[in-house]
Amino acid sequence: MEIIETNLLTKYYTKQSTPAVKDLNLSIKTGEIYGFLGANGAGKTTTIRMLMDFIRPTSGNITVFGLNLKTNSANIRDQIGYLPGEAKLYSDATGSQILDFLSSLRPVNKNYRKQLERNFQAELNRPIEELSKGNRQKIAIIQALMSQPKVLILDEPTSGLDPLMQDIFYDAITDLANYGTAILMSSHNLNEAQKICHRIGIIKNGSLIHQQSISQDNKITSEIYKIKLSIPKDIDKIKKFKHVSFVSKLNDNELLIKPTVSLNDFLEEVSSLPLSEFSSQRIDLEDEFLTFYEDNK
Repeated sequence: MEIIETNLLTKYYTKQSTPAVKDLNLSIKTGEIYGFLGANGAGKTTTIRMLMDFIRPTSGNITVFGLNLKTNSANIRDQIGYLPGEAKLYSDATGSQILDFLSSLRPVNKNYRKQLERNFQAELNRPIEELSKGNRQKIAIIQALMSQPKVLILDEPTSGLDPLMQDIFYDAITDLANYGTAILMSSHNLNEAQKICHRIGIIKNGSLIHQQSISQDNKITSEIYKIKLSIPKDIDKIKKFKHVSFVSKLNDNELLIKPTVSLNDFLEEVSSLPLSEFSSQRIDLEDEFLTFYEDNK
């Protein structure tokens, strides 16, 4: 079941001629961890702020639980756990005081909250201003997870965590996904995405340029093909093929390409051109991420 859906979501900020987010179509299902990847400034945080209804899109719409976010914002947000990229916590309050206050605003399973506090080894009795960034982040994570929300939206959640705490975090959100929570997690940590996400989407300059499922063994790989054109100007024909996705240009007559959907249709189109070389190779997520960022112009 689709829990979060966006349709042609677009956001222009005042006095900007180019959109921060353009025609974004996302869908996240029950129990799915969706990795939202991109460089700083790509549009991740703007998208998340629209999903939280902190800012309104210029055009397009968002539905959560099948309800229009614009007209059902308060009811929807009651069921969302949210972790901002830079969580601002009351500096003179202790972690325990902050969690107690937030627990009073919505139903929280006390035993689950205590379990999170133990697992994350949270510093609960010291003022926030005395805590390291990593320890502040633990409190911010606990407040997002402790209500066992139906939707969890996380903006760079592992920032400041050491590797041990990162693994504890991965276990915690995997448990919530198994419980049925739909999770969107923005990140630029590729290993993190490969480890815990079911699907990833890559955003660049406000546009979603690629989506991909992660295989059962948690290793994203993709089949791509290297071709060498006998006639260099045929590159223009390649770019117009319906079943061929252009990945990158290696030199004047060597390209990396891959199928859009059907391998048979892809091979039929490619074989219509005179080629002096045709070979396949597999790339992992990091290579693919860099390839898309460098070559999706």
